[in-house]
Amino acid sequence: MILFLLALVAISCQQKEEVRLIISNPLDHQRNDAIILLTRSAIENWIQLADGMIPVLTDTRGETIPGQLDDVDGDGNWDE
Repeated sequence: MILFLLALVAISCQQKEEVRLIISNPLDHQRNDAIILLTRSAIENWIQLADGMIPVLTDTRGETIPGQLDDVDGDGNWDE
């Protein structure tokens, strides 16, 4: 089983908030490129994002994990 430890870090002008997530793979084979979708509402349940700030994902070594923001409802704000 692959075990990833992700740190969700929101960068703000005054402070950094950090949330640690543990993502595991219940399957019998590796899934190195699996997609993990986090909604904005779920993220905002964990941390408060200042206007214009976005979450940054890092791995256990502190390296940034590539991601993207999607505006699924077309209102000009990211939703996931």
